[in-house]
Amino acid sequence: MNRRRPEFQAIDLATWPTVAYTEFDHEARRTFEARMQALGRYTRGESLKQVEQCTGVDRRQLYRWLECALSPHLDGRPFGFRALVSYLRVTEYVRLSPVRVHGERGSCGAAGALSQLFERYPILAAWLLLQVKHHRVLLEQTNTDGRLRTRLRGLQPLHDEFLRHCRAVGLTAVNYPFNTAGRAIRSLSQRLKEEMLRSFGAAARSAGASHLKGLPHRADGVGSPAATRPFHVVEFDGHRLDIRLEVVVRDPLGFEHEFEMERVWLLVIIDVCTRVVLAYHLVLAREVVRRSCSQKTSLQIAHKTQIVARLMVEEMSFSGIRNAQDIATCMNGYDQTAYPDGTPWSFTRFYVTQAFDAGYRPLDDAGLLWQAFEAAHHKASLPGKLEIPIESFVRAIEIVLKESELKDAPGYCPEAALWTYAVHHCGYVQSRHATGRTLATA
Repeated sequence: MNRRRPEFQAIDLATWPTVAYTEFDHEARRTFEARMQALGRYTRGESLKQVEQCTGVDRRQLYRWLECALSPHLDGRPFGFRALVSYLRVTEYVRLSPVRVHGERGSCGAAGALSQLFERYPILAAWLLLQVKHHRVLLEQTNTDGRLRTRLRGLQPLHDEFLRHCRAVGLTAVNYPFNTAGRAIRSLSQRLKEEMLRSFGAAARSAGASHLKGLPHRADGVGSPAATRPFHVVEFDGHRLDIRLEVVVRDPLGFEHEFEMERVWLLVIIDVCTRVVLAYHLVLAREVVRRSCSQKTSLQIAHKTQIVARLMVEEMSFSGIRNAQDIATCMNGYDQTAYPDGTPWSFTRFYVTQAFDAGYRPLDDAGLLWQAFEAAHHKASLPGKLEIPIESFVRAIEIVLKESELKDAPGYCPEAALWTYAVHHCGYVQSRHATGRTLATA
């Protein structure tokens, strides 16, 4: 790792999220300022030797801070100066070694074991998220003094069902969680609380809320994409201005009429990485409706009809994958693109090298994948015709290639059962259940 890495050559500290370090105690503030000084000297082009001599920061530690600072945060921005805070965890703990429980009660040495279990058996993780979504367990707040204290109602029945699913996937008494004293009930409880408190909407629904006004949510639970550069991700915000305006109109007889404007809304588009306001629009209405967010409507309100007349007359609708031919076209792309450019390594060859060299192409299984989606669509009694979202399609391909990686051999090709398994776990049925009413009435 050195300064020649591309991401280390164009670091702009002005775009990094900052920290109110002046509120730290004296020792923590002094440590944080020394780390900021070291990064500032490095980005200004000073040599590593000079940085070490002036700040006392080891170059290896400096590189670790740079990597952490450039890592994407959950809010879509880089960690920035937040990565310099002591004891701040940038990435989640990932267990690499197998679980070997120690101690008389069989509860020691299992840190990260539940996360490892969910990584090895994604069906268990999907089942747990489904239980949270269906409110099989509720979150109750027990104390409001000081830090948040919560408890779960319905945890024991859910834990019993979790153990039954663990047995169903082939886990025995010598495997985690059966080889621990509490059968991982505390780890399961902590994981449930993390999922329920992941966002305000999830916490409110887990506490029993049936409707959250004005709070959009996604059924797959995926958060906002991380912004790693300017103009990569933008966010749309609406703010009600705390002002009162009056419009005075004079009629033909000379009398004045006053009209008070009840509310004024400011709609802004903000670049997530730099926090720069890219565009704004004022809405003079009591409430902001969906039409207020339309660019076409905004131009019409601004009397820029020439742009609307020339470029926005016909509104185009976008559809998903509608037939096997569309699937074949998309599958063909996995073998037409090479990375790095100019090399013989396509996306498919990266996962199943021997099968690819022997002639296998995902394009050959386009019919099998379409039939698997058709079967899932009809089995779930979904409304409307089959239209596969590109997210579900890509996820199904990813599942098949990852499962095929360990089976790679000359002449290998995925079986029909594997394509069915991939469609079942790609989230297509779940996403259609979440948006079925809208699609049925479209």
